[in-house]
Amino acid sequence: GLIAFINDAVQTNISEIAASNTIDFSPVIYPVLEIVEGFPKSVSLQGEVLKMRPFRLKLTPGAKWKIIFKPKLDETKMAKVTVTNGKGEWVEYPGGKIDNGTQEVDFRFMYGNMK
Repeated sequence: GLIAFINDAVQTNISEIAASNTIDFSPVIYPVLEIVEGFPKSVSLQGEVLKMRPFRLKLTPGAKWKIIFKPKLDETKMAKVTVTNGKGEWVEYPGGKIDNGTQEVDFRFMYGNMK
């Protein structure tokens, strides 16, 4: 996600990225293959959910300002979510890790060394 603190907004305890009139935000997103028994396979795109990137945006009066949002798709890492009737549900990660009993992708396993 993205948080922008503009001009004299109250300072926070979180580390802020300084920006002058422009924020360039390029998060990484990953494809997720979903296989649900009885339904067609589907692919969705997901990225960091809990991680926020705070910016301290200084706007100059009369100047143009903009927020550039350019997500980067990393197709080299795809999680696979499987839901079955009777056999349970699980998530398989590119590095071979399997989380049983869930349909939720934990992106900590997507960012690391996934050999």
